[in-house]
Amino acid sequence: RSLQLKLQDAEIIKNRVPAIQYIAPRNAKGVFGGDKANIVRGQKTGSYAIYGDFPVYTKISTKKIYDGGRFINDEDIDQARKVCVIGERTQKELFDKDENPIGGYIRVDNIYFQVIGVHKYTPGGGFETDGAIFIPFSTYKKLYNTGNDVDFFSMAAYNDADVVKAEADVKAILKSEHHVDPNDERAFGSFNLGE
Repeated sequence: RSLQLKLQDAEIIKNRVPAIQYIAPRNAKGVFGGDKANIVRGQKTGSYAIYGDFPVYTKISTKKIYDGGRFINDEDIDQARKVCVIGERTQKELFDKDENPIGGYIRVDNIYFQVIGVHKYTPGGGFETDGAIFIPFSTYKKLYNTGNDVDFFSMAAYNDADVVKAEADVKAILKSEHHVDPNDERAFGSFNLGE
């Protein structure tokens, strides 16, 4: 059977695994083999991966945002704002060379989003590329009707924590919450940068 992570899993993990400092529920389109989002700006179009994120994500994977821009904040989440942070490549492909994209609009799967930031690509931080587009988790939920479903979690342990044990503890809790045999090693995939 397929397992579906839920938003409430984040709270359970945070409360029951003391080694976890930050946990960010994340949704993504066009990352794990699915279709990417269709992005349009004027006559220019492209297909890019879209992430639904919370502000806490930047505490786990630092995002360098170019001057004048910002990442998603709590108000964006609370109000499910149609705002986005685009990648360097996305900017190059959709905006003119000397044009400032901040405040401009792009269409994400036929919905207009205002650009609030451009992120610098940092290799080795996960699945993202220089074309990734980030939108508020709450807006992603409305746009793609995902309810409380979560595709995956990004987590950071405290500096002095045993990251291998923390990962095992998280998986044990998820197995328990989702009624998975404790010996099943394939139910939940993961990779551990700290390891």
